[in-house]
Amino acid sequence: MKNLFLLLLISTQLAISQADQITFNHVALGVSDLESSTSFYTEILGIQRIGDPTNNETIRWFALGEGKELHLVATPAEFVRPPRQTHFAISSANFDIFVRKLRQKDVPFVDWEGKPNSVYLRPDGVRQIYLQDPDGYWIEVNSFTKE
Repeated sequence: MKNLFLLLLISTQLAISQADQITFNHVALGVSDLESSTSFYTEILGIQRIGDPTNNETIRWFALGEGKELHLVATPAEFVRPPRQTHFAISSANFDIFVRKLRQKDVPFVDWEGKPNSVYLRPDGVRQIYLQDPDGYWIEVNSFTKE
């Protein structure tokens, strides 16, 4: 009986701890021009577009790796006003090549301090830049490796 009680207690604790596990799934951004934003995320950032299981013509889905996704949702322009403080970050395994591609395509970016076309070296050794998508959403791009 004592063993049965102990087993019940352990299985209950395991079920509770599993129920509390939270993981990031996706981020959705409202965009005023779905096609322009789709081009930016695929051609400039190199993010892969994936199928939309909802078959909704006003949403585009993208893979961010490890099962995480970005969803772009067609939204009236008056509702798309992203503040600078709102941003998401992605990492590039080939940071120097990524920055070179931005420069070749004349895509403006800034460092942490706002200096145009500059790369910021964080105190922890990670390099980073910030750029904006067609609707003005800020995107931080940083290096996988530390200097």
